[in-house]
Parts: sequence; structure tokens; C-alpha cells
Amino acid sequence: IRPIYDHLPDNTCPMGFPIIANKRDNLKNHLINRHIYPPIHWIIPNQIDSDQFPESWKVSNNILTLPIDQRYSQSDMIHIATEIRKFYEAI
Repeated sequence: IRPIYDHLPDNTCPMGFPIIANKRDNLKNHLINRHIYPPIHWIIPNQIDSDQFPESWKVSNNILTLPIDQRYSQSDMIHIATEIRKFYEAI
């Protein structure tokens, strides 16, 4: 698992925090089962040639957006991180 970007400017609160995740779909299901709803953005349509754009396809197949907007508290963020850690420790 790794973030798409490693820092944010001060006073920035994005709607989500995109990560690249191994076993993304399994992680997403794990989080949903714990009432954390991470959307998948940037799904590439099948018309885009995966041989011509392999990196784009790799990102598209592994990206997951963690919810981090203003509705969530610091304890919510800790809960999300803990659940991600639990998922990867179990595999």
C-alpha cells in the first residue's frame, strides 16, 4: 500500500486520499464490512488499450480512495488506518 502523493499543502482537506493497494478489491470489501466506504475512482474503459497504457491500467486496477473529508475525526482516521493494518497483517 502506498499513497498517490506523500504530502499535502497546509490547510488542505481533500474529499479522499487515494492509495495504491495490493489486493484492492479484497481490501475494499474488508473496509466496507467495517462500515468504511472507500470509492474506486479512475476506472479505465475497456476501449483503452492496456498494452499501450500499462501504467495507467496498473493504477486503475489498484487505486482506492480512502474517505478523509471534514466529516471524519482523528479517531475515524485512526480507525481506518487500524483496519487497513489488520487486513494486511492477516494476508
